[in-house]
Amino acid sequence: MLTQMAVENNYVAAIADQMKDLIEVTDAKGVALVMEGQFEVYGLTPDEDDVQRLAAWMDGMPDLQVFASRHLAKHIEWAKAFSEVASGFLAIRISYIRHGYIMWFRPEVVRTVHWAGEPKKLDHADNGLGPRQSFETWKELVRGRSNPWTEMEIESATDFRGAIMTIGLKRAEEAVQVGEERFLQLTNALPHPVWTSDDEGQLTYVNQKWLDQGLGERGRWYEEDRLVLEDKDRTEDLWKAAVSSGTSFELEVRFLPRSEPVGRWNLVRAIPYLRSDGIRAGWAGTCTDLTDRRQRETTIRMTEKLALTGRMTSVIAHEINNPLEAIINLLYLLGGRIKNDEVARGYIGSAEAELQRISGITKQTLRWSKKSVQKAEYGAVTELFRDVLQLFAGKIRNRQVLVTIECEEDIRFYGTIGQLSQVMANLLSNAIQAVEVGGQIWLGATSDAEATQIIVRDNGSGMSKETLRNLFQPFYSTKGDLGNGLGLYISHEIVERHGGSITVESELDVGTKVRVSLPTYSSGYE
Repeated sequence: MLTQMAVENNYVAAIADQMKDLIEVTDAKGVALVMEGQFEVYGLTPDEDDVQRLAAWMDGMPDLQVFASRHLAKHIEWAKAFSEVASGFLAIRISYIRHGYIMWFRPEVVRTVHWAGEPKKLDHADNGLGPRQSFETWKELVRGRSNPWTEMEIESATDFRGAIMTIGLKRAEEAVQVGEERFLQLTNALPHPVWTSDDEGQLTYVNQKWLDQGLGERGRWYEEDRLVLEDKDRTEDLWKAAVSSGTSFELEVRFLPRSEPVGRWNLVRAIPYLRSDGIRAGWAGTCTDLTDRRQRETTIRMTEKLALTGRMTSVIAHEINNPLEAIINLLYLLGGRIKNDEVARGYIGSAEAELQRISGITKQTLRWSKKSVQKAEYGAVTELFRDVLQLFAGKIRNRQVLVTIECEEDIRFYGTIGQLSQVMANLLSNAIQAVEVGGQIWLGATSDAEATQIIVRDNGSGMSKETLRNLFQPFYSTKGDLGNGLGLYISHEIVERHGGSITVESELDVGTKVRVSLPTYSSGYE
């Protein structure tokens, strides 16, 4: 039997298949195999309910490994009900975790005992025995007892238990190895970092994905160097609260991947796992990257917001255009009445030109979702600079900003002059706001066979890495209520439509340098 059990993966099933042989281990009349509330019986045994009750009775004595009695009713009052089939009871425990037992049964053996005199009379006799009484024979039937279990039979059952426990231990070790291998393969196949820890948060296991993220395999998981500093304190507080209450843990935090300078949002989940006795053994956790999903959600919201802004822009452009044309007509009429004052006529001409530019911007550039109907043409970079400087002359004078033009007069660019004027106006406005009173701004340009480079440089406050990353995102602004976050976004769109690019270099407390690159030839413009 033991040989058969040793070669089978399921040794309990091997026992169940050999119930006929199992009964002979102790020379019993009936045998029952009980495991996790299920049982197999062979021979003369109590009914199902009684076998279950006997198993529960054994459960109540966890220190009992082997039990033998020829008079079971002496130990269990309710065993009298089945004493005819199971007055003798020999049981061994074969599994603590699965509540497994093998039980052997022997039926009641009715015997006749011959006494020298009636026992009751002998026990209560006041007088000594007389000659006739001393030879009087009394017969009595003795019930509820089986043939006794011999020392060899009990030892056989005990040795059998030891062999089963050895086989069970080997199978348990094999199961642990298989389980560990399965766990490793499963966790390493997952696309998410997986870890386990104790109540202190000390890591006890991490999968390969966790290591690939550049995260450590020792120490407290929430004290990771790659966990963003602002998230550490709140993570530790919530973790300790979850451990104290024994409830699952869930929090969104940022980890810094090895290859990326920006923290990626992760949803960290951890649940406690328990031993068989219900005591908490540790925590199993996962990290799910939310960054891409957040970006998709942000893009959707941004698209909706831009669509709404586009519709509002169309309405504003329509409403503003009519009064602008009226002002232009009024200036034309005013110019006709002032013929001899050349200075005044010059101011009127400048005002008309600016109003025409504003009208063009209102009609075309702000409606960035549609292609421009303005014609592209060649223009001088220095003229572009002078026009924009004239627009901000008052602000430059009030802030005592020194603006220096660093380029040759013959450098030209190709594109829609009205739209590129708006780009330059936006860049110069940002530079003026960035510098301190008395600061400096440099406007420069270079040109070669491939591209014209227009450069706006300042010695202002500079920008952080976070600001640089979001600089061209719509509605992103560091100006609070003074900005709508669309200026650089629209400028970026305009330059890209010209086949060019905008690059920004900045350092805190040093300054910012913006480079607009435009194709030299018209073939680069759509």
